[in-house]
Amino acid sequence: MNGAMGKRAWCVSMMILAACSGVERADDDEGSPRDAGAVVRDAGAARDGGVERDGGARDGGAARDGGARDGGPPIDGGTAECPMASDYVGDSSWPGSIVLPSGLEMCRYGIQYESLEDGYARRRRVTIPAGTYPLPTSADDAPIFLPMCFADDGAPAFGAGTVDAERGQRLNAPGERYFVTVTMPVSDGTNVSWGAALPVDTGVLTIDGPVSIYGELSMSHCRAENCFEDFDPFLPCDLAPRMCDRIMFTDGDIAIDQFHWAGSVGAGFAAATRARGTFRGTAFDVSAYEQMVVAYGHHAFNRSFMMFFDAPIDGVCGLRFAEVTEFGQIDPVELLDCDAQTIGTSAITGDTHTFGTACDG
Repeated sequence: MNGAMGKRAWCVSMMILAACSGVERADDDEGSPRDAGAVVRDAGAARDGGVERDGGARDGGAARDGGARDGGPPIDGGTAECPMASDYVGDSSWPGSIVLPSGLEMCRYGIQYESLEDGYARRRRVTIPAGTYPLPTSADDAPIFLPMCFADDGAPAFGAGTVDAERGQRLNAPGERYFVTVTMPVSDGTNVSWGAALPVDTGVLTIDGPVSIYGELSMSHCRAENCFEDFDPFLPCDLAPRMCDRIMFTDGDIAIDQFHWAGSVGAGFAAATRARGTFRGTAFDVSAYEQMVVAYGHHAFNRSFMMFFDAPIDGVCGLRFAEVTEFGQIDPVELLDCDAQTIGTSAITGDTHTFGTACDG
């Protein structure tokens, strides 16, 4: 694969839906006054859920017609038969490497404008066993196999592929990096594009905790030949929160930690990392990927959120919020059964938004 093709593959794996050109800092989330700091509101009596609304789609959300929602089948992460670190195929003399002391889980997250329902139904995880895997810092179509598998069912299986690498500056990574793209076939006829941005000083990227840089490590499961028509984006499941939305409502309160990246024109990303609070007097604290989903629009400035408790509380399995941003939510909280069907609502009474920090401060 030549340099241009390698760069295109990297852009795909970074989930950029706009042109892959220009340079932008990975942590550049300050391009809009919307994220200037904490915003506090008193929702007041107007937020009683009594105003009739047209149900139209918000930016990043799906139109709601009051019909049944299919939350999709739950997943538990499973214990599928997966390749071991010793199954790695590559060149031990390559100067770069990715080090995974505890292994790595990569989670499928929603793409821009995807609905909550679709994002929840398409949840999936990929695992890579603990190990140190040599990677090139300069290569074209060199043979490689990174041991990985789908955690929920173990099938289809990944096959040996090729790796490309080059040094440069690109969107999503601070400063110069070695950009490595591994392309591997999947036994169902699809393929994956896995990318890592290695630091130029050492060439070694160690992942052993929350990831704070968007695109430092990513993967696209390409369901269509060109990967733009249909793909599943994956990022490390353990993301460092840097945004907090707190919402108060009649039946309780919630603090939602999120990872956020504003992106370039036409791009953005948001994911929930933790949701905690009280509902009808019972405390809850949820951090499992399988129990939360965020849908988002342009630059992820507009975000909606759905989560499920560890166990039903007073007959309610989960909550759905039409808006979890500094713009505030007017629609009432939707109370969900265990099939993601709305069984009631709870009026919003107030909200706060803090950018650049987790809810713990």
